[in-house]
Amino acid sequence: MISCSKPPSPRPPEKACDIDQRAVTRTNNSPIRRRGLGVRPRTKTTFVGLAIVAAAACWFATAFAQSPANSELNLTGTWKGTRTSTGGAERDLRVRSVEFDISQSGGTLSGSYRCYAGKKATADCNNPVGRITDGTINGDQVKIDVQALPNSLTCSFTGSVDDARMNGKFTCYAGGSLSSVGVWNAAKR
Repeated sequence: MISCSKPPSPRPPEKACDIDQRAVTRTNNSPIRRRGLGVRPRTKTTFVGLAIVAAAACWFATAFAQSPANSELNLTGTWKGTRTSTGGAERDLRVRSVEFDISQSGGTLSGSYRCYAGKKATADCNNPVGRITDGTINGDQVKIDVQALPNSLTCSFTGSVDDARMNGKFTCYAGGSLSSVGVWNAAKR
């Protein structure tokens, strides 16, 4: 608090006003200033609110773009390619021809699977035919689970789709044991 009075003439002009030091201390040591933030509480709250809104907008935009229903890719049709075993029970490199006959409904895939000795194949398949038990497309990511007969071989093909080509990795199990792992690719016919 500042109080001013008319100074007597012998008093120097700089001491003309007495300053209440308690008022200055309270003003300069407010909780905001003591922490050294130098920001008014309302400004800080507004900034935090805007940051939360921006983060939520980014999350919703990403989720919407990646939702299966919004995939612009249509995988319905016949896809032919190869699967190359690089490990598992099959220690040597084996190439087999594969074919997927896919039906797409939204982000869900169904259809049939065939493995055979084609032009690029180095080995025949013990489980030549099967069905897609679970398949999904999410953005450009594809997952196709297959159960092949007659020995109930189960394979999972995961990878990406680029226009009319798919490629990725696969894992196959026979009787609950790892049968083969490797890479695969297919093109739409």
